[in-house]
Amino acid sequence: MSANHHHDHHHEHEPIEGLPQNLPEGEDLLWQGKPNPVMLAVHAFHIRSIAIYFGLLVLLRIVLSVRAGDAAATTVSGAMVTVSMALICLAILYGMAALMAKNAIFSITSRRIVVRHGVGIRKYINLPFQNVGGVALKVHPSGHGDIALTMEKGRRIPFLHLWPFTRPLRLGHPVPLLRAVPNARSVSSTLAEAMNAWAPNRISLADSSGVRAGSTDTPSFQPHGLTAPAEGG
Repeated sequence: MSANHHHDHHHEHEPIEGLPQNLPEGEDLLWQGKPNPVMLAVHAFHIRSIAIYFGLLVLLRIVLSVRAGDAAATTVSGAMVTVSMALICLAILYGMAALMAKNAIFSITSRRIVVRHGVGIRKYINLPFQNVGGVALKVHPSGHGDIALTMEKGRRIPFLHLWPFTRPLRLGHPVPLLRAVPNARSVSSTLAEAMNAWAPNRISLADSSGVRAGSTDTPSFQPHGLTAPAEGG
């Protein structure tokens, strides 16, 4: 099967949760998981950066108000307006992330990866192993991580069909991304084993994503190959 996307406008019954139809004979479901809503909000919706931005705005407003000689009540009132705007904005963004995480399911079978997501309109992104040219892992200190799936040439999936489960700023060549995956090292190991069982040595294995067990360094994506978890990770 080729990489494609399928829309389910009516949220039809799924024979297997997260999959639009039963798997073909001989294909096994190896793993399923959901993105963590907090990690999705932080890394896809950037609520941490936005909170810092609003915090600086509040501080700036207080400083300017004090320098202007405003009364304390006026200073506090002005700051509270900005704080209220920040809370509303952050609540909306987190709500969107939580909804998307609730409706998303990642599946790894012995032949493919399937991403089900969408609020209102359900989408299935079907990624057979033969269409995946490279896989890379990025692990966060929490143990959650992102698994990037580089597609073979000619296997392009529109950016908007993938978002937010795609690498940012890759509009021309979208890269599907399993975001905020719990126990990402273990999941990457499962994917590595499945792909190499399907076609031995087709996808090379990198040592790790650049983070050793116990490290707090922020890793980067490997450009090529399938990242296997570090031993003991």
